Amino acid sequence: MSVPVALLGVLLPDNMGRRWLRNALDAADSGLLSRDTLKDLLLDLQAECTHLSPKGMGWSEALTNVCTGQSDRPGRTPRAYVLAGPTPPAHGHSATEWTHLVPGATWLTWHVDRTKPSPRPWPSFPCGQDHAALAEFREFVQRKDWSIPSSRGAGAWIGRPADQGATCWVSTAELDAAVGAPPEETQGHSREVGWALGLDHTPGKARVRYRIDARAVRAERTDDGRRPTPADLPNGWFRTGSSGARGARFHHLGWGATAHLGAIHEHRADTDGRPEQVIASLPVDGGCVTQVDCLLSANDDDDFADPHAAFEVALHGPADPADVSADLQARVERLFTP
Repeated sequence: MSVPVALLGVLLPDNMGRRWLRNALDAADSGLLSRDTLKDLLLDLQAECTHLSPKGMGWSEALTNVCTGQSDRPGRTPRAYVLAGPTPPAHGHSATEWTHLVPGATWLTWHVDRTKPSPRPWPSFPCGQDHAALAEFREFVQRKDWSIPSSRGAGAWIGRPADQGATCWVSTAELDAAVGAPPEETQGHSREVGWALGLDHTPGKARVRYRIDARAVRAERTDDGRRPTPADLPNGWFRTGSSGARGARFHHLGWGATAHLGAIHEHRADTDGRPEQVIASLPVDGGCVTQVDCLLSANDDDDFADPHAAFEVALHGPADPADVSADLQARVERLFTP
């Protein structure tokens, strides 16, 4: 196999491309992805980039296509890379409850049947620091008919719709005692809970959290959560590795460790956040949800700082982007060396 030089020419000049490539190489080094799988993925991604370039699409669209099996590239051997990773280790922790967060706007758009009457006019419910809306939210989700039936649209899924890879990222609170996690990571405002999960935050916006009966899902599907890989189409804050004992504990139990964006912004030594796994996506109306919570924004939400620059240091170290690119290129060349 030849080194995918054209792909490196696309990924390395791009901030997010360097992030993804580092995590992919770290996944191979740690055994999350086999070296051969990663080589196949990189070559597939290079060919898809070439195929999509005349259409004005970039490497992120190409990655989605090859990882979810949606590519229409002539002559491509069908292959999907997501949900094909390792199973939890024998000593892993199988949660009894999973949690999944979505932005309030996403919840309103994709999960709520807005043909039903609402306690107040859409789309002001729920939002910001409006505790009256929070009370109405709690009353609303007690109803049995608020969700969009999964048969009515691809959006009515917890996680990615089936035609976009069908992956759902979940966490659990069941490992908190073992790692001494502070309560604000699960019981705080939308920013604190989201940042601990490595999620972007928009000031003034609420989040909706699903509590999922993991045992009921496993009984029905006979599968379990597993540690995520970069082939699961993570967000831009994903990190394969960990920074301390908390993340190492999660990895030992078959979970990934999110990058805690608050800790990264504050330049803490340990920037591990919450445990994370991926499962196959679930229909919103599938009966596995035991509770739906709304997390409102904090009073000081306008005092917001973007942790992008600090995240670069946490992921790559304090190196110049040119040096980071050179290091990543050398690692790819070693990957392809027999």
